[in-house]
Amino acid sequence: MTPALLLPTRPMVDPIEDATRREFITGVGAAALAAAFLAACGGDDGEEATPSTRTIETARGPVDLPVTPSKVVAVVNYAMNALFSLGVTPAGVPDGFAGAVLPTERAMYDAAPKVGQWDAIDVEQVAALQPDLILGLDIELNAPIYDQLSQVAPTVFFSLEGTSDWEKVTEEFADAMGLASELMDLVDRYHARAAEVKAAHQAKLAETKFVMANAFETGWVIWYPDASGAQVLSEAGVQWASAAAGKTGNYAEYSLEEVNLLEDADVILIRANGGVFNEGSQAFLATPTVQSLPAVAAGHALPVANLFPMSYTQALALLDELDAILSQI
Repeated sequence: MTPALLLPTRPMVDPIEDATRREFITGVGAAALAAAFLAACGGDDGEEATPSTRTIETARGPVDLPVTPSKVVAVVNYAMNALFSLGVTPAGVPDGFAGAVLPTERAMYDAAPKVGQWDAIDVEQVAALQPDLILGLDIELNAPIYDQLSQVAPTVFFSLEGTSDWEKVTEEFADAMGLASELMDLVDRYHARAAEVKAAHQAKLAETKFVMANAFETGWVIWYPDASGAQVLSEAGVQWASAAAGKTGNYAEYSLEEVNLLEDADVILIRANGGVFNEGSQAFLATPTVQSLPAVAAGHALPVANLFPMSYTQALALLDELDAILSQI
């Protein structure tokens, strides 16, 4: 179980031919060679040729990559979602995320070739796509295949300590794509939407205590204000119940005997793909001690599809969900 990374672990989330390319120039006449030389040197006007590659820092050290990548394979969901948010359909993505992408980005997911299951990336399938850039994370799922992927194409892995790093890695992926300015448009929209929701529900936000919780095989989890969704909700003015307020880190896990920690929560937010609770969440909510909680008894244990955003478009969708919840309760 890796809840801190928000990969599709059960039950929370429903789920290189050598690619080194060589070019040979044969049969080129002296005139063509001269023209090519002049073009490379900028001709007679002294202009410098535009570089085709650049170097960036990654979790595995400096990597040379194309200035304008055109065939990018994402081997982890964070990279995939970052590309979707920028309107880029990757050359390849992991399988198993159909139920966890935004409806507005589902067509891009369906159109992208799959490179193995999310927890078993197939390096040969990656290679067959002949990418010019591979994006991933230096985490348990991706790290073992870094060396193999690096033989296929420039491979860029960034660090991710937990869901709280979602903005950091989104910005890093956008920079690797040469789309930093496009990302800033999304960032501005995100902050403006958060301010809008906060202003529209100021009074209700001041009197309502929220908590984010999820059920797991061995108990349940409280997500702290550092978690990705909590960061977004805090931006919009959400106040946290005592079980989460002031806590640091991403989450803490508890047994069912400790659900009294949620007694002062007015609203419990639970991840639910498509707005439908999974079996683990249903079992958690059916527990008598959970049903006796004030928030549950009031019908305020609510499904949230985008509770753990990995991109700014998902963060915007979460703000829309919060807006609807505040209008409902």
